[in-house]
Amino acid sequence: MLQFSWVLAPFVAPIVLLPPILWVLYQNRDHPRLSVETVMLLATAAVFWSLSDAVRLAVTDAVLKRWLYTAYFLSAFVVIVSLFAFAVDYSDRKEWRHPRRFVPLLAPFTIAGLLAILDIGNLTFRNLRTATVNGLSVLVVDWGPMFYVAHLAAYVAIAVAAFLFLSYERTNRHYRGQVASIIGAAAVPWGLNAAYLLGLTQVNYTGAGFALSLPLASLMIFRYRILDIVPVARTAVVDQMQTGFLVLDYNGTVVDLNDRVCDILGVDTETLLGKSLRELSMAYPVIGDAHDRGEHGTFTVERDDDTRHYQVDVSQVTDQAGEGRGSIVLFQDVTRLARARAKLRDRTAELEEQNERLEDFAHMLSHDLRNPLSIARGQLELARIDREDDERLEKVADAHARIDELIDDVLALARQGQAVTDPERLDLGTVAETAWENVDTRQATLQVLADDDVAADESQLTQLFENLFRNAIQHGGDAVTVSVGDLPKGFYVEDDGPGIPENERDKVLDKGYTTDADGTGMGLTIIQTAAEAHDWEVTITEGTDGGARFEFVGVAADPSQVEDDDAGETDPAETVSDGGTPRDGG
Repeated sequence: MLQFSWVLAPFVAPIVLLPPILWVLYQNRDHPRLSVETVMLLATAAVFWSLSDAVRLAVTDAVLKRWLYTAYFLSAFVVIVSLFAFAVDYSDRKEWRHPRRFVPLLAPFTIAGLLAILDIGNLTFRNLRTATVNGLSVLVVDWGPMFYVAHLAAYVAIAVAAFLFLSYERTNRHYRGQVASIIGAAAVPWGLNAAYLLGLTQVNYTGAGFALSLPLASLMIFRYRILDIVPVARTAVVDQMQTGFLVLDYNGTVVDLNDRVCDILGVDTETLLGKSLRELSMAYPVIGDAHDRGEHGTFTVERDDDTRHYQVDVSQVTDQAGEGRGSIVLFQDVTRLARARAKLRDRTAELEEQNERLEDFAHMLSHDLRNPLSIARGQLELARIDREDDERLEKVADAHARIDELIDDVLALARQGQAVTDPERLDLGTVAETAWENVDTRQATLQVLADDDVAADESQLTQLFENLFRNAIQHGGDAVTVSVGDLPKGFYVEDDGPGIPENERDKVLDKGYTTDADGTGMGLTIIQTAAEAHDWEVTITEGTDGGARFEFVGVAADPSQVEDDDAGETDPAETVSDGGTPRDGG
């Protein structure tokens, strides 16, 4: 025989909300973080519990009421195990899934529940009697110790699950709403159960509590988007980050962040949490570009008369199996670096402008000096017609030659001071032979032993050879032999002259250094400057035949090798405008 009352309505109500909740869960069955099947089992078992309580209240037979308590214990077992598994999934505590922790925790609850159902020696059910409550005939039970042991074990399992949720919330305060809804949904039925155990009510309203908790469960799914916004191993993220960060799940949804990123982007937590990658990219294009290309980008933020530069880096998050779990977007303040590079560019531009002025001055000086020098030489030749053996005229001729040499050195220094930005692939031997023809070599001999190509500026390399050849002839004599050959990643120029004393080799490349009273002291300086312009290293050693040997290393054969050395670095100041300044609506 059945009985009906309004009291039964809360116990039956969950069946109405269960189908849409199960449908939403089924739609998310491929979720990589949550075991959706566990949540579906939890919801189904809770509704079954509520319905079994409704049936137990509706029947009037006391014996049938007694055996329907079996459904009470079985439902409690499934609900608690599912709740615990959900807590482990949500908090990403993989260590709790191991049998060493899982079994000791649930074993007492399982054994106690089984003994409660079997009721061996009436340890669960002592005295049974019926009573009328709110117009319903209910079974009043004097419970034995096994009933309370089973409930104590159940509450321990529930406490551990609550601990997992709350401990995670303390380190992930952005999920306070999610955790509060979870705890609230679980607290309602267990609070009513506790009221029954304490004797505050004669009817066990635990099943009705599930009806009251379903709206909170719906809020958990639809308002706090627990199936869309699930934390991603935040401890691992914190260990990696040194600045602002966003964590995106496998769907590209923001699931975690820190206060620093909110400060950088000028928005609050609620605005960012739950945003999709598409929404982020619309407000901050640099984030979408960095995520799609896997490269870093840079953007600027102007606030309170202060311009800050931030570099955005995106890295993938994987689990222990190597499967993608999402991605981390890091925001690093590179303002100091950007400002330093901007100053460096300004300084470089200033130096280039100074070099151009220096070269213009050198050309002007050359032009203004060569004209009167040509006139003086013409007059000297006319004077020599009448006085061929006049020593004073020979000294004038030497002075003219020295002035001419000084003009050449000044021009060479002005040209060599410019960094090589567009090198060519040149045949080393051909350039050496061309330079030899430009020098008054007298009876000297050139041996070209080089077969390699070099990446260099032809004008500067020619000037380098010319100065080395002049230096060899000047110090080695008119009949000196000069050799040009290959080195691993470089080349050498040596002669068979007297050489350079070892204690003077570190000085000869200094500006103004000379052992010749008539020398300018700029010839070898020009060589050093040319090497620096190409980013080569020059060293002076003893030649094969005891003369001077100049070795140049760090020399590339292909111009592309020179360009590759400078590739790969992105200047934040150069890419500031690429990422776009954050737009409104972010």
